[in-house]
Amino acid sequence: ELESTFIEDTVKNEASICMECGWMDVYECNLKKYADDYEIDEYRFEGDIKSFPADNCSDYLYRDPSKCILCGRCIRLCTEKLKLGVYGYVDRGFDTTVAPEFVTPVGESDCVSCGLCISGCPVGAIVPKTLPVKNVPLTGNNVESVCFHCSIGCPTNVVTLKDSIYEIKERGKYLCKKGRFNFPDYYSKSAPYNKDILKNFKDAVVYPSPSLSCEDYEAVRKSAEKMNWKVANYYSTGALYQAFAASGVYPVSDFFKIPLAAKSVVIVAGDLETTNPTALNRLNDVLLADTIVISVNKGETKRLYNMKAKFYSDIKELAKLNLAGVNEIVFLINPVDIDAKFGFGASVELYNFVSSRKLPLRTTLLSEAKNMYQALDADKTVDADSARKIYIGTECEQTAGHNKSYGITLVENGEVVLSIPVKTHYQTAGSFLNSRGEMYKIAGIFDNGVESVSDVLKNVVGLNGDISLRKVNFSGEESYEFTAKTVKTVFPADKFIKDISSK
Repeated sequence: ELESTFIEDTVKNEASICMECGWMDVYECNLKKYADDYEIDEYRFEGDIKSFPADNCSDYLYRDPSKCILCGRCIRLCTEKLKLGVYGYVDRGFDTTVAPEFVTPVGESDCVSCGLCISGCPVGAIVPKTLPVKNVPLTGNNVESVCFHCSIGCPTNVVTLKDSIYEIKERGKYLCKKGRFNFPDYYSKSAPYNKDILKNFKDAVVYPSPSLSCEDYEAVRKSAEKMNWKVANYYSTGALYQAFAASGVYPVSDFFKIPLAAKSVVIVAGDLETTNPTALNRLNDVLLADTIVISVNKGETKRLYNMKAKFYSDIKELAKLNLAGVNEIVFLINPVDIDAKFGFGASVELYNFVSSRKLPLRTTLLSEAKNMYQALDADKTVDADSARKIYIGTECEQTAGHNKSYGITLVENGEVVLSIPVKTHYQTAGSFLNSRGEMYKIAGIFDNGVESVSDVLKNVVGLNGDISLRKVNFSGEESYEFTAKTVKTVFPADKFIKDISSK
């Protein structure tokens, strides 16, 4: 008797059906690993199973309490490492589960979506919502990189699939929401352009993205000398950046390297929970029982409140601060954020107050932009308008809302005359200066044949030789008799920060 067979079309149809596993943690589940290692017979432990509804409320993570083994890791991590305490045990005995207070969906809780609970969960009860349509566990290529976002520069592992990013994981310490989940979902593509237009586009104001690599920024600066461009600098909108640039000496920037001394005062200036959240992770890690934490901001944030920080919404009120018996001041400041909230020059005023206390001072400057390198030129302010403008990785008002290119856009008399797509700093290798006082290089994540900013300017403007980078002197801590220049030119939004960080 002959066996039944499929016709060819039926075979192709059956083969095209996707056989997939919806267990997102299948490659990393410790329970599965140990069960395999010790040849566990699951039928030996058969019994009643308690099912709980899944929590799909968050934009970034998915919780399946039915998979939870009640180990409590997510509870401890969120409470001890983040000072948030989103999770806790609910009910007792066989009905026990882990959930936010009052069994609130995690998307409606105080969760800041840092993903630390995902890293800690050993069984995949909490997993990232990586794919927008269908969750499928996949293994991609791992690229050791550095976070795409703020100036702290947290080490990361980027998991890629062909020309897209599948997942980002911490490499060492934990990440914030931006670093873990807010990654690019589109990339520049090669396109021909008229090189003569750029070659003859002189006497313009240039707005370079503060997230450009050091090499790209140096290419812009050197091209400006040849082309009579005026470079409008993002960091010039922070008075304290101007002060340090004018002195040529930058603060020690050792907060992420050296632990706190006994009886320290830590002053957190600006909304670091929004702009530089992993600075607060570090603060919580090194906090001592006798550390005094001061928050200078327009509003309180929960983590600093849980660290028992003294809150000041008025800089002048700091004069009442009693520093008797204090051994050192550790000053964490985002100058652009402080000046935006308290008025231009407030960052210098605050720094001079802190440095005049006659105590050992350790200052770390922070920025929402990835690269601190442009701060070297913060005192070279530009108050100029021009019929010709060049936007490099920054938002051009003529194309806002419908142009996702991070490239070079030339505008003359309000009209776009040329748009050149370029590689962005998350795609290509480059050097960056972080808030740790380190100049570091990253490897290229993607290489799709698109020119970088420095490539374009070398070829078109005619830069000769390699682009050398300037060194930074991190040794200064002193008061400044310095009058910062108010920058009338409004710096356009950095496309990367605006389109990616705000997701």
